[in-house]
Amino acid sequence: QRVGFAGPPGSGKSSALRMLVASQAPDTAVVFAALRPRASLEKELAAAGLAPTGGAPKLVLHTDPHRATPAERYLLVLTAFRVAHELTRSHRHVLLALDDLTGFAEAAAELTAGASSGALPLPAAQVVAALLDAAGNLEVAGGRQQALSVAAVFDLDP
Repeated sequence: QRVGFAGPPGSGKSSALRMLVASQAPDTAVVFAALRPRASLEKELAAAGLAPTGGAPKLVLHTDPHRATPAERYLLVLTAFRVAHELTRSHRHVLLALDDLTGFAEAAAELTAGASSGALPLPAAQVVAALLDAAGNLEVAGGRQQALSVAAVFDLDP
């Protein structure tokens, strides 16, 4: 299960994503990864009613897009995906919310552009496609199926 919010900056995609996260059942584990400065992210999450409560884990990972290196921005999404994948072992439903996946793609492109020994071996679009393809129904211990849903924001410049 994958949901994408695409549109120009300022069109409400991040707000829609936060509403989706806030509407999850208490037993749904949520991993929210954002390329945002901490202060603005905390304000936005509090306004959406995403304060910590009982029930399944609600984890927030973030990095400041203005201060972070391309590798940090790239690893933010991969780390969030790995944490969400691990949560499928103990929770029936897990939502991975990514705000914004365009920043991840830009970081991947910057890392592939170097063509140095540390550069990524795949084009940025292929890296993003592979990440999204890895989500969905996962088989965990005992042959049990678990759902890992992904909701992502894509900023499209006009």
